Amino acid sequence: MKRELNKLVVPVGILQYMLSDYRTRGPVFELYLNLKFYYGPFFKIEAKDIRFLQRTLGYKSKRSITNNLNNLLEINWLGFDSNRELYAQRGVDYLCSVARVEYRVSVELWHQDLKTVKAFCAGACIGLLSYKNFTNRKNNPQERFIKLMREGLKLRSLSQNLPLDELIPSKALKLNREKYWPVASKSVASCLGISISNARSLKQLAAEYSYIFLESLEVVLDEESNQIALHQKYGSPNSEALRAKSGKVCIDLPDLVKAGIRYRSRKHGNFKTH
Repeated sequence: MKRELNKLVVPVGILQYMLSDYRTRGPVFELYLNLKFYYGPFFKIEAKDIRFLQRTLGYKSKRSITNNLNNLLEINWLGFDSNRELYAQRGVDYLCSVARVEYRVSVELWHQDLKTVKAFCAGACIGLLSYKNFTNRKNNPQERFIKLMREGLKLRSLSQNLPLDELIPSKALKLNREKYWPVASKSVASCLGISISNARSLKQLAAEYSYIFLESLEVVLDEESNQIALHQKYGSPNSEALRAKSGKVCIDLPDLVKAGIRYRSRKHGNFKTH
């Protein structure tokens, strides 16, 4: 039976699972989402449906659809009743158990997001890291913000003696008041089990479609201060935080991220929207 949903509630854990190997899992997941939006709990796949899905997903070959259908059956995200020749949709709770991920936080994936699934996944996962920093802030949000900025630089192996509190530009503090929080690329890479370069690419992709709002900051160090000595000591070609730019020494602060997606937490079987 054909239908068309407006939105689907998806656990962020499933999106993290997808991004950890999107090249392999992504096409299968995109087909699963389209089946969820356009078909009922039990459905048949005929030649016209293959053509419809091929057109919707932008595949050049019908074989891609049949291959991914078989993949969904293989990983048990779809069931099949051979007597009635019907496919059976699996619910998200079942998917979490198969993928062995927790169902704690979810997001609403709307129909228009089907065209940008990878960017949506990236935005939901990266935005959640920023969102957690926002919701877990203590009595002094600015103090926690500075602490997180320092931890972000620590991930880049920068000396802890760097007087970061004095280096944070007023723009960063203003952005923090607008719910921007530091999310280092290394944190994203660690969360998703991917490389740092891929984590940076996902940040840019998510920001391109406004699933997150991203601000990259840098500070030009005072040449007359002892910070130049730090650059000479730590600013090797492999340094990620200190670098030379136009004859001046700069420090890259951790990216500031603001979530562009609303999150829902699951408590006692119910959802609460933040």
